[in-house]
Amino acid sequence: MICGRNVLFASLMLSAAPALADECTQAQAVYADPAGTYELHFEPVGSEAAVTSNHFKVRIGDTGVLVDGVVMQSGEPLRANGIVMHDCPTGDVTGAELEACTVWQGPIYAVDKAGQIGLLQPEDAPAADRILLPDFGPSLRRIERLGRRQGYHRQFRCLPVQGVWIMSDGPVLLVTGGSRGIGAAVALAAASEGWRVAVNYASNRDAAEDVVRRIAEAGGTAVSVEGNVGREEGVKAIFAAVDTAFGRLDGLVNNAGIIGPPQRVDEVSPERIEQLFRVNVTGSIRCAAEAVLRMSTRHGGRGGSIVNLSSIAAVLGAPGQYVDYAATKGAIDSFTVGLAREVATEGIRVNAVRPGIIDTEIHASGGLPDRARDLAPTIPMQRPGTAGEVADAILYLLSDKATYVTGTILTVSGGR
Repeated sequence: MICGRNVLFASLMLSAAPALADECTQAQAVYADPAGTYELHFEPVGSEAAVTSNHFKVRIGDTGVLVDGVVMQSGEPLRANGIVMHDCPTGDVTGAELEACTVWQGPIYAVDKAGQIGLLQPEDAPAADRILLPDFGPSLRRIERLGRRQGYHRQFRCLPVQGVWIMSDGPVLLVTGGSRGIGAAVALAAASEGWRVAVNYASNRDAAEDVVRRIAEAGGTAVSVEGNVGREEGVKAIFAAVDTAFGRLDGLVNNAGIIGPPQRVDEVSPERIEQLFRVNVTGSIRCAAEAVLRMSTRHGGRGGSIVNLSSIAAVLGAPGQYVDYAATKGAIDSFTVGLAREVATEGIRVNAVRPGIIDTEIHASGGLPDRARDLAPTIPMQRPGTAGEVADAILYLLSDKATYVTGTILTVSGGR
């Protein structure tokens, strides 16, 4: 039976590919990693199975090693959970023996071309475009080394249905407001350095999915995550989506922020002040709190790094234009120093970047689309900065090159 498509495997997550045919079910799907090293082959179980929706086998490179897997629908609501076993004994076996030969357990998710994550459907449902097995990569590589030592030679039957299988390992970064400007630049740069990236957006889904697509085409792994950091339900939704997609968090860039039209303080409405502080300050604090719950060694985490986005306005005050915005960024400066000291012994570093005049869309959203160009003569370097230059500073603070840097606010302002 031929039901599927031809895919050129050029990246870990390939979004520019036609969808699987409707008549191709999940039980018939074969997935491969971009390099063709690994292949995952679902096998139908049929109606006799009470709890099992799919069996699958994984072929590992040229070793000929096959590992067996099973998908079990469990939990409330039902979720597809995978168990992968290798060289298990036959016949009556004990629980300890099964545990010893189990090499991976975890959820299996379906991923669409836009990077949206969903539950893997039962065997008779249309085949997923791509699948995600969180942190499965290290287990496969350990088995691969075993296979090369033992010299396995087994044949694997291939079906003509192929999608992209995402072998997911590596650190995870959440970028709030990651659909444009500095956030998009950070997401793209981080992905190029091996981060798996959650690209958050509040309303511009198309822009976020474009960032995900660009990351995928460059060989990286990313998903788009909807949620408004200015609302508690938005913050909860963002981190629930990250938990679902990756099951871990190693870095947070608190980039989401808003600005209003230029006004004097005696012209600013209470509603504007409340909105600015809700998004720029409360949102950043709440996101940091959720990140700490996942990264802090106090809570069983691995540690991590948080980078907050401040502004040179926090120092200069932005008189006559954005004093209220400047005040929100002054709060971010204080928060950065305080949180850094609070979690310094828990494996988390907290820093901030303080951009100056950067040529991004935020000026247009504040009613001054030409502001970066108009203010160039006031900048010692005589030009506005770029989103990429700010991203470089953020990536430094996230990286292992900054392991002794915390509580620092790095100014990126061209000397202003």
